[in-house]
Amino acid sequence: MRNIDVPGAKEIFAKQDELLKTFTQNCGYIKALVAIHEAVREDYFFEKMRKLRSKNLYDRSALEYYNKYGTVGEF
Repeated sequence: MRNIDVPGAKEIFAKQDELLKTFTQNCGYIKALVAIHEAVREDYFFEKMRKLRSKNLYDRSALEYYNKYGTVGEF
């Protein structure tokens, strides 16, 4: 489950370990581990996608503005 080659793996595992500190290791721990791992990985993925979308939106809006007013880049 701990594949360090995955982009963002360190952040995912750090968050997962932080959340799992509150659990006692018993038979329910494994189910919690899997659920928390999936949730943290999903959260990381959606956060990355949100950042990419917002940067893309900013770049497109800036390009529109520069074309509209005939300017070149920010100050």
